Amino acid sequence: MQGCESQKQGGKVYYDYARRYSPVMLNRQRVTSRMYRDTAEGGSVKQALVWGVAAGLALVLTSCFALGLMLKKDQAELSLQQANYRQLESKGQELLVKRDGLASRQRIEQAVKKNGLTSPDGDQVIKL
Repeated sequence: MQGCESQKQGGKVYYDYARRYSPVMLNRQRVTSRMYRDTAEGGSVKQALVWGVAAGLALVLTSCFALGLMLKKDQAELSLQQANYRQLESKGQELLVKRDGLASRQRIEQAVKKNGLTSPDGDQVIKL
């Protein structure tokens, strides 16, 4: 065989294939598989690039879809919270009007006359 060193032992010829296909030895053939030859020619590289771009695009689209769903959910929750806030705000305004009405001077004077209350005398008030 060309490029192989042969050795004769006991009348038989043995070829040293390790030396022939070793990448360390100069001027020797290199064993390559079909995958590596396709990569060297660019076939698998293009295919890998297409698959990589497709996977990246799928990842981006899936992320956008998931983000859209999360935003929709949060927007609905925010809408409910805003409605609850408006309801509580109006209830608070009603309570403030009621408090002001209860604390008005005119209402207190009416309650004093109705119950027959009078101002305390000087000896009824104890100052500390």
